[in-house]
Amino acid sequence: GREYLTGVLVDITRSQQKYDAQKKTLEQCQIILSQTENVVFEWDCIKDTISFSRAWEKVFGYAPSMTNVVGVLNNGVTFHPEDVKQLMKQLRYMQEGKAYQTVDIRIMHVRGEYMWCRLRATGIYDDSTGQILKIVGVIIVIEDEMKVTMALQERAEHDSLTGLLNANT
Repeated sequence: GREYLTGVLVDITRSQQKYDAQKKTLEQCQIILSQTENVVFEWDCIKDTISFSRAWEKVFGYAPSMTNVVGVLNNGVTFHPEDVKQLMKQLRYMQEGKAYQTVDIRIMHVRGEYMWCRLRATGIYDDSTGQILKIVGVIIVIEDEMKVTMALQERAEHDSLTGLLNANT
């Protein structure tokens, strides 16, 4: 009929230090992300949801998350209809295990104009099944680069005097 109080003391100093270090690293990453104009994204392929860094809203004017990503890709609105086929091709490559892909595409700003962007993405796979779980990457606006490239291509293909296509073209 006697009552006893027992207990265990656990030293959590090491795990707290690891937690503090991870928290500091996360804070540093968030500071870096907030200072870049590039859009960082994470696509959960299982849930078909995507979340973007704050730069997504600054650059394109959309909310920083999206559901039904495959449906959005196929609707040909947010992403230029001519680029969707290439984007889906890169996605298939990633599903087949080619972990890193780069593609230049046009993304529509909320105002209605398309902007040239370079999308670099890496797949994260389930170790046991090889199934793609997530795609993480960065979207870099390359509008100025594409304008220069197109102008140079125009100059290379047309005669400077007549403006007509040159013989090589």
